[in-house]
Parts: sequence; structure tokens; C-alpha cells
Amino acid sequence: MREKGLKILEVPVKVHYDGKAKRNPLAHGLSVLNRIMRMMVERRPLIYLGIPGLLILISGMGVGVITLNRFSQTRTLAIGHTLITVLLCIVGILILFVSLVLDSLRNRFSELQATLLRNLETLQNSKEKR
Repeated sequence: MREKGLKILEVPVKVHYDGKAKRNPLAHGLSVLNRIMRMMVERRPLIYLGIPGLLILISGMGVGVITLNRFSQTRTLAIGHTLITVLLCIVGILILFVSLVLDSLRNRFSELQATLLRNLETLQNSKEKR
């Protein structure tokens, strides 16, 4: 810009809107956060779902080891720990499987998109040759 003799200046601006905001700021912030999270999961599901799923599964196994240790010492089953173990393991496995399915879908859509672009190029090249 300077080589063309132009300068950049800050210009003060005053804005006044006549009405109130259409959306609650909290609701708007939550919708923005929701969209960001969805985009992250769509682009890299193994990182944003697979790693947390694996950590949840490992924590469930850890609680399970503690529960089994307590059972072997006292011969009484701690129902709360057992339920937490089962819940964490099931949730972890489900999240892991969801991340794998989403990743394979993402890869498949990328392959389909590349194939469609190649076919479109081929079609355009064949029309130009006529």
C-alpha cells in the first residue's frame, strides 16, 4: 500500500442499532460453541472422540481393577463401583466405535469427492475436445 502512496488510518465509528438483540447472548454463545465442537468432530473424529473414549474406557478399567481388588479382599461386591465400572466401559466403547465409524465415513466422502472431481474434469476435457 505504501509503494502506491496510500496510508492506512483508523477512523472512529459510532454505531447505534434501533432494536434489541434478537438472541440472548448466552444462547448465541452456546450455539457458536456447539458449531465449533461439531466442526472439530467432523474433521478429526479419532482425535476429538477416540482419545476421550479411550480415556473413559481406561478409567472404567481402572475402577474395575479397584473393585475386583476390594472384592478379592472382602468377598463383598461394591455395587456402586461395579455400576461405575460398567457405565464407564460401555460409554468408552461406544464413543470409540462412533469415532471409528465417523472417521471411515469422512474418509469415504473424501474418496467420493475426489472421484467426482476427476470425473468432472474428464467430462469437461472431453467437451473441450469436441
